[in-house]
Amino acid sequence: MGMILKYGLLFSASRYIVARMDNDRRLAPREPSSGSIRIKVESGGKTTTHDAQIIDVSIRGARIIASVKLQLGDFVEFLPPDDPDNPTRYVVAWTGLKSSDLEGVAGLRLLTPSHPK
Repeated sequence: MGMILKYGLLFSASRYIVARMDNDRRLAPREPSSGSIRIKVESGGKTTTHDAQIIDVSIRGARIIASVKLQLGDFVEFLPPDDPDNPTRYVVAWTGLKSSDLEGVAGLRLLTPSHPK
């Protein structure tokens, strides 16, 4: 499978981001985090709830390991245990490639209230 370097990112033929080439160009610093969280996933017209582990967070997104395979463009909501009626909404921006060190890892981009559901 061929790789394409574009905008400092490696893309596979399936359009999944494999690795960021230049960590100095991040839009916001990541803060390591750990812990379990429940997520609600909207994919293919269905909504399901799953467990996930948080790897790190920033003001623009988060990186998680989910108990379900996430797809590019899926909508994900973090369901805080102390306030499940106020979830934080994200969209899947990238997923790790199968059989790679990042398999099961997903990068989520935070959606602002101005983005449609």
